Amino acid sequence: MFCKTCQYPLWNLKERTCPECGTGFAPSQFRFRANSIQFLCPHCGQQYYGTSERGHLVPPAFSCVKCERDIEMDQMALVPVAGLDERRTRARGNPWTERAGRPTIRDWFQTTLMSMGAPAPLILATDRTDSLRRTLGYACTTVVLASAASIVMPFMVLLPILAPLGINAKGVLAIAIWAVGVILTGILAFLLIPIAALVAHVVLRGGKPQGGLRTTIHAAALSAGPNVFWGVPLFGIMAGFLGVVWWGISFSVMLRVAHRVSRLRATIAGMLVPTVTIILFVGGFVALMVFSLSAANSAMGTMSNGALTDVGKTTRSLRVANAAAGRERHLGSLLLDGDVLSTDLIGDAFSQTSQISVNGVDLTQLVLTGTDQERAAAAASLDALLTPDVVAYRVGDVVVIRDVPDPAPDPRLWRVAVSLEPVANAMWYPQAMQGASNPFITMGMGGDSNSAINPEVAGQNLIRAAHGLPPLPPLHTITDAAPFRVTESAGEAEHEAKPVPTEAPAGPG
Repeated sequence: MFCKTCQYPLWNLKERTCPECGTGFAPSQFRFRANSIQFLCPHCGQQYYGTSERGHLVPPAFSCVKCERDIEMDQMALVPVAGLDERRTRARGNPWTERAGRPTIRDWFQTTLMSMGAPAPLILATDRTDSLRRTLGYACTTVVLASAASIVMPFMVLLPILAPLGINAKGVLAIAIWAVGVILTGILAFLLIPIAALVAHVVLRGGKPQGGLRTTIHAAALSAGPNVFWGVPLFGIMAGFLGVVWWGISFSVMLRVAHRVSRLRATIAGMLVPTVTIILFVGGFVALMVFSLSAANSAMGTMSNGALTDVGKTTRSLRVANAAAGRERHLGSLLLDGDVLSTDLIGDAFSQTSQISVNGVDLTQLVLTGTDQERAAAAASLDALLTPDVVAYRVGDVVVIRDVPDPAPDPRLWRVAVSLEPVANAMWYPQAMQGASNPFITMGMGGDSNSAINPEVAGQNLIRAAHGLPPLPPLHTITDAAPFRVTESAGEAEHEAKPVPTEAPAGPG
């Protein structure tokens, strides 16, 4: 028996304070091996042996058989049994609570191993009077360490908040979300462990538990060690469910030995909250995914309809402008004249396009700061670019295809298509998406070859061939500085197109 503050030996002392540091103590605060300690009557020195699971006297208060005076265990002096090393009198304790100061990492490891492999000795080594804040601190520490080691767990905690907001975590934002998730996980553990204990104690009440709610809270907190499985790299989400089940098993064992109830009642009480947690988590996760997919489909449908409307507006604006001028106008000229808006020339919410240029001229800046004379001169120069050999040209995310007659002989022929500008959107290449009526637009992801980048271009070219029109190249090869000309074959255009930079702003997601 050693002082918990300075480790001074406290054997054979009638005083209840440590001679070295003055810290008060009582024999009932220590655990011993059964039959390893002699308790001496403070009046006559009669010897008694501790036989309980904690190595204490049973009962702790009685009349001395020798002097017949009333005595209590905490009044007695203690010495090891003759011939027994004092170090062997100490029973296995609770590493997390028996240290007077702040627990160490070593204490956490030892407590976690006991929580997983020896839950019964761990709860028996915990006094009912031990600090609840301390045992709850162990549970929170365990969950926070697992959360910090896990890539997934902090984001899963915040998923119900982040998903509706559509937050895409990158760089510093991802680290901030991770940190907030780790902290929130610890707070949730501190709040939910007592709730789990309360639910379990209600179940135990029918079995007349020997301990109170305080003991149940100790058990719920100290049995949380298996939750370290949430921190397993890559497999944390799967191993975490194993940890929750293991937590329920350890909790059940602690309840059975601490409250001396039946195995069945302890199992029901211990497994109830972990089982409900898994059901709610899986059900909530599935429901959230279904909601997210539904919201995503709805959003994509809205964006698609918006893109169809915008490209239809662009087509009508070109038709009206051409009719009014008696000649073909460049789409960039319509932007400079105010007949179309810059937003009409950006494909969708995923587009990274922010600057609209044609042949090196920044039309966006001209619209904002240019004079009327400057805009008129630029519009005239753009109209002059529409030589007979130009089949298709680009303005922002919009590609205008000039050689389709008006009215079109086939409603499937593209006249204006949305194709994300290749430099700003290097990670997002066109993929045909057909609308209900002319014109049809292209948007989405693609690869590097004609068939992979935009497989529908091949289908479009079959339709064009049936009407004697030249084949189109992949639309991302048509840039603001390099229109597609009639003298070029699709193969030559693809060969001569400048490669899309490999280092460019990443697309969404």
